[in-house]
Amino acid sequence: MQIVRLFKESILFQSRQAALALQTEFAQWDRLSDEALVEFEKRLLRREADGDAHTS
Repeated sequence: MQIVRLFKESILFQSRQAALALQTEFAQWDRLSDEALVEFEKRLLRREADGDAHTS
């Protein structure tokens, strides 16, 4: 019975570690995608400003 309990605890521990690793990775992807979106918006605004400067 003790072997089964140890096995179960080991599986639960590994599962928790995997979940934490995924949460960390998702947070990193969120941050990177937010940064990419901000940069994309900045480029669009610059292009619009350049377009407005050429048409004025």
